Amino acid sequence: MRTLLCLAVAASLLIAAHPAPANTQFTFRGLWVDTGSYNTQQAADRLLDRCRRANINVILPNVMVHGGLMYKSTHFLHTSVADGVFDPLAYLTQKAHASGIKVHAWYCVYYEGTKGLPPARPEWICSDIDGVPMDSPFFLSPQIPGVNDYLLSVIKDSLAYDIDGIQLDYIRYSGSLYDYSELGRKPFIDSHGFDPANFLDHAERIVPFDKDPFPIRVLHAKRHMGRPWETTWIESLMDRAGIGFGFITEKPANVDALRAPGALVISRYFDVSREMSDAIQRYIKRGGSVLWIDAPTLGADPILAHTIGIKPKTGYMPEKWRKLQGVGDHPLARLIPTTPIKSTCEYAPETDGATIVARFDSGQPAIIVNRADTGRTVLVCFNAGGATGESLPQLIRAIVGWMRADSGVKTRVDLMAAKRAEWLKWRADQVTDLVKRVRAAVEAKSPRLALSVAGGFSGAEYYTCMRDGRKWMSWGLLDFGNPMDYCDNTEDLRYDLAMHAKNVLPDKLATIYPGLSLYTSKTVDGKKTSVSQDARILADQLSVLREEGYHGFALFCAAQLSEDQIKVIAQAAR
Repeated sequence: MRTLLCLAVAASLLIAAHPAPANTQFTFRGLWVDTGSYNTQQAADRLLDRCRRANINVILPNVMVHGGLMYKSTHFLHTSVADGVFDPLAYLTQKAHASGIKVHAWYCVYYEGTKGLPPARPEWICSDIDGVPMDSPFFLSPQIPGVNDYLLSVIKDSLAYDIDGIQLDYIRYSGSLYDYSELGRKPFIDSHGFDPANFLDHAERIVPFDKDPFPIRVLHAKRHMGRPWETTWIESLMDRAGIGFGFITEKPANVDALRAPGALVISRYFDVSREMSDAIQRYIKRGGSVLWIDAPTLGADPILAHTIGIKPKTGYMPEKWRKLQGVGDHPLARLIPTTPIKSTCEYAPETDGATIVARFDSGQPAIIVNRADTGRTVLVCFNAGGATGESLPQLIRAIVGWMRADSGVKTRVDLMAAKRAEWLKWRADQVTDLVKRVRAAVEAKSPRLALSVAGGFSGAEYYTCMRDGRKWMSWGLLDFGNPMDYCDNTEDLRYDLAMHAKNVLPDKLATIYPGLSLYTSKTVDGKKTSVSQDARILADQLSVLREEGYHGFALFCAAQLSEDQIKVIAQAAR
């Protein structure tokens, strides 16, 4: 549940940037349509009947996903469903227009598919920072020469149809640790003069130690391999904080090779081997600093627990909105941001000689500082990388800044941060390149055609998946956007709306039509399954959109559209 303070902050942000007119009308009433809802004439007819009864005026049919294309194309490398007997997009468009419903072709752009669908061009698939190609899902690499040309050719083939617009979804990378393939890195190396693969284990080749007086390294734990979100969480958090760093793989020798003073950042690394524990403690004794995010399990390692200053005893704290409060007169306590965050705490610790510099508003320790020999440790007692909250980069920046100052290091320029920013921007620019080219193709076809994206417009997405929707909107590349604000309550929705208001220019906010979920997950016989969302929740969320002055919405998706939801949508459209 959101705290009252979070609601107040969200509401004040939104009201200040986007006052709500009392007579707001939903001029954009959209529905995302899965391929199974229009892959036959009968299915398309049933879909349009439900749309008419719900007073939907825009449908966004998925035309490219999982190796299937729902229209004719001479360029698509997989299978086109359209043939001489039935063309799904042509039939749907004709029938929708006859009912006064607009059609925007919805693309899963760089997302090619999952296991069971061999990539058409395996050399175009992204590889992670370890050099391992993706095996499921498959994402095409925006930075490999030929990929954007291919996607543009397929998208342009849809302009032969009487569609009203194009929507780009999955117009992004799968996460921050992509694409490190050889083909993907070469254009960057040629233009920028360094190999981003060296961010793993060889960051000194990018910025030599003599120009990096406080080298910062992030542990690339074995448990994170195969869990790309784990690396993306900590990598994007550090990049958002503007902190230069490299990765080191989980080997005691790599920890022993770290320079001190400096910092080792460890995130969600729970089960520590004896060898790694000893290496980490040796680093601290040499004057190193350790920032540990989410406490490890320490029941069998009282020595490491003592080094961090906590008892080898922990407990779980479930996900919820929390506020941090600085404690005492420690310099770091005065730098703790108070904006609420939403996160879990896998192993909530109890202190044993360490100093608590921040607590949660519920009283448990949130940030713990300890000294060991000439080094220092800071334990952040929650999943800061995977948390929700705008203040998290500020928090990490404050901690690293204190560590650097406490180590006696003064530096004005972070050369490693500049190198990381180059790599990040270059990848984001490759995605933006395709958006620009689709925009040009749409305008060349007809000025009435619209271009939009499905996805968020938060500042974090630039760092997590190199999607820069804020820039695309501010540059006029997009006619509207549908951020996916899927949640089961109005409190979370209000927070998301506040973030749109904060990150989208006021004159562009009127063309943000939030995406709401028509489904929810429930556990049936021990297994999670998707079922239609309670229509009362949808009614409440639509009321919030109207109250906050939004002029439209998009609903995901047609497969979950129930009769009760149809009644709610029709009522809201009046």
